Amino acid sequence: MLRSLTAESHGCLLCPNGWILHGNDCYYYSDVTNRTWDQSRDQCETMGAKLLVIKNQDQQEFIQRDLRQQVENTYWIGLHRGGDDWRWVDGEHYNSGLIQIKTQSSGRCVFITKSDYYQEDCSTNHSWICLKKAVRI
Repeated sequence: MLRSLTAESHGCLLCPNGWILHGNDCYYYSDVTNRTWDQSRDQCETMGAKLLVIKNQDQQEFIQRDLRQQVENTYWIGLHRGGDDWRWVDGEHYNSGLIQIKTQSSGRCVFITKSDYYQEDCSTNHSWICLKKAVRI
């Protein structure tokens, strides 16, 4: 019996110009530093993406390695305090075993540096990282 090949098992993964491919995802590091967390989230959405959500150790290690090559030092990610707990912009709960947030303010949003994650007031200006699925062709 012949089996048909699905598009999911073959083909190339593509990201838009200026985005970085890792696994099945595309990452965008902004070179603009004057956005609040809300403005950064909105900017990602206009690009068909969301602020960075870190789901696993491989992804977390990739981001930490890749950040060392970036020009900017601080980037908003998609982690924020919703009510009494931390949540990602996709609704997932924060996993403290994957990343640890360093408290430096009473802020409700999180930014990443080349080595750590920090709690910050959401109205502070930083660059940002967007994430979206790569397109398979």
